[in-house]
This record gives sequence, structure tokens and C-alpha cells, in this order.
Amino acid sequence: MKIIVVLLMILTCPIFAVGDNRGITINMNIKQCSWGDINLSNRLDMYISTIDHIPIQTNEKVFNSFNNSCNTATFRDLLTFGKENGDDFIVDVVIDRIDLEKRKVSVFPRLITRYRVYAVISGTMRIVDVDNERLLKMKNIELEFKTKDRWQVVDDNPDDPGLHISADRKLVIMRELEDRTAEELYQEIIQLARGLETQSEG
Repeated sequence: MKIIVVLLMILTCPIFAVGDNRGITINMNIKQCSWGDINLSNRLDMYISTIDHIPIQTNEKVFNSFNNSCNTATFRDLLTFGKENGDDFIVDVVIDRIDLEKRKVSVFPRLITRYRVYAVISGTMRIVDVDNERLLKMKNIELEFKTKDRWQVVDDNPDDPGLHISADRKLVIMRELEDRTAEELYQEIIQLARGLETQSEG
């Protein structure tokens, strides 16, 4: 009788092991930024480390092998990788712009102007339901915040030294932008994780 029980445990354990590996893979494809290194993946990892019970892994440029001439994976690429990896969901994040941008606001034409400098980030996020082979959600990522402004009388000079941002300040700004983006992505990911956790409990 004991031998039968042991054999049953050996046979069933691999099944449970496979089931435990199912979860969410986050694919990060991030454009290089001229202002410094971008650590969005690491910041997102800090957020998702608080999620228990659901396996979540973050990869950068996982799909380069699928796309030799394009940085964006196709829907079929995402499904293929998800099935090979045993995932329930693929969260594909493409960040195609991280920059500082000057904007002009005319207060009184030819007399008073104001220039503002914004930190901006933009891209897309796709959530793919691997089991059901469908695009669950697609969302534009667009975040910005004002870093500096400058009032000008008569001058109207976009190269005003007062709009200059020092190198160390740029690093602080980019970290803030990364953190805001990571928090927004985390809100989407935690919803998926809660759904999976509910399914496993059911």
C-alpha cells in the first residue's frame, strides 16, 4: 500500500510543478534615453515584488529573436513565447520615447511669453491572454510632469539659459518619471495577479 502511495506522489508532483510555473511574464522594450540609463524594469520589479502567490517575471527585449528588424513583437510572437513559457498572460511594454520637451505658451503676443520644460514618457502596453489567444487590453502609456518654467518679456527665446536643467537634476527627473510609470504599470499587473489568484482559489 505504501508503495502505491509513493508512486502516486511521484506521478502527480510534476503536474503540480508545471502548474506552479504558470503566471505572468512582463516583456520590457525600452528605447535608450540620451539623458542617462533607464532603470524602469528594476523599479517595476520593486513594485511587483509585493505580489505573492502568482509567479511574475520581467524580461527586457525577450523577443529580439523573433524580430530582427523590428523592436515590437507581433501578437503571434507573444502567444508563441507565452505558450512555450507556460504563462497565463504576457504583458508587453514598449517605451518609445523618454525625453525633455520645451513648450511655449503665449500670454500676450509679442510681449510676454512663457516656456515650460516637461519630462515626458510615451509608449504602449498590451496584455495578452495566452490560454484564450486574445488581446485582453491595449493601452497607451503617456505620462508627463512640469520640471521648470520661465517667463519672458519681449525676448521669446527658447534657448534661454533659465530653462537649462543641470545634469544631476536630469537624473532626478528621470528617476521620478520612471517611478510614476512603474506605478501605473503595476496597477495593471496587480489586477491580473488578483484575477489569477481568484481562479486558483476557485
